[in-house]
Amino acid sequence: MSQTEVVQEKDFDLLVLILRGRIFHRGHETIVEAALAKAHNVLMLVGSDNVSRCHDGNEFIAEEAVSMIRAVYPENGAGARVSVRTIGDVMHDEADLFWLMGVQRAVFDEKKAIARWRGTEDEQGKLRIGLIGFSKDRTSYYLKKFPQWRSVNVEGYRHQGRIVSATDIRNEFFYGDKFGTAALPAIRNRVSEPVARWLFDWAMDNHSTIEWLRNESGFCVNYKVEHEFLGRVDPETGARKPKPYTANHSTTDAIVIQSGHVLLIRRRKNPGLGKWALPGGFLDPNERTRDGVIRELREETKLQMAANVLRLAFRHKVVFSDPHRSKRGRIITHAYLYLLNDRTTLPLVDPNGGDDADRAEWVPLGEVDPLTMYEDHYHILMKTLHLLPVD
Repeated sequence: MSQTEVVQEKDFDLLVLILRGRIFHRGHETIVEAALAKAHNVLMLVGSDNVSRCHDGNEFIAEEAVSMIRAVYPENGAGARVSVRTIGDVMHDEADLFWLMGVQRAVFDEKKAIARWRGTEDEQGKLRIGLIGFSKDRTSYYLKKFPQWRSVNVEGYRHQGRIVSATDIRNEFFYGDKFGTAALPAIRNRVSEPVARWLFDWAMDNHSTIEWLRNESGFCVNYKVEHEFLGRVDPETGARKPKPYTANHSTTDAIVIQSGHVLLIRRRKNPGLGKWALPGGFLDPNERTRDGVIRELREETKLQMAANVLRLAFRHKVVFSDPHRSKRGRIITHAYLYLLNDRTTLPLVDPNGGDDADRAEWVPLGEVDPLTMYEDHYHILMKTLHLLPVD
């Protein structure tokens, strides 16, 4: 039988699964098995490869998620027809256009690889491609963003009457009373044996990482409680009126560029203990954003530069208001870009930082690592630079 005849035996040449959950569970395996039954090749796209480790969603970085998948579908075994690629998140992209481009590029590259293997590179545009997944809730909105591909919906995998969720498993593994290896007996029926072994080995090697994640999670939970708007007290009953809204906070972040370097600080405490960030912080009650950003910049870096010189270097301000940008709650930040004249020496800063920073450093732009950056600060940096006018 020729390769061409084999290709025609299934409904699809390639089915694409966009994987958002970080723990690869039996629900994901159900989708992959359905894809393998319908298509000759399966492409799994693991997102957030440019997002650092954090609680509430990215406890495992993309590289670890791929390793978990390959424990179930090794390249030389059950996963011979399964390709795994990673793609980055693009925050503050209102229409998801840049993220869509990343998915389209990954699929295009996979099409070329399949065509080369078949020896039909001139016919790669004729491959029958589909998107497969489980339309769970609002987080599955992306399934409607690819009209060029047929959509295949798979029923959710159930355990004890409930649809298996990566969020539930992740919370039990990291944040339950029994966590790490102690959580495995409770979640073992929802993940395959190779994943359970992978999680055991990972937990044994990452005690300090689990402790760091639990501390950061606890800090953010307490922060939200402490800063929740509780309404006012009824003078007659002493009871608090129903909460009309929760508190919104305003912060500033400084992006200072000189000679291809950006000034970063390393966070002294939670949230984001040990991560690199843009200098910045909360506004004082009677402070303008343009004054607050310079105050925070100087407090955290001890930058040896007069405020009026910084103001002359100001290029533009961008407001970032995504309600999910911070794990602490609704925090709207104002990012100020300062573009200093190129010089042979960089302005002096205190390497030991100050205030909320334990280090301040000029970092070459090409060496900024998104996997070491705090929350969305890498995306703020990139977005603000991209918005520089061309004329």
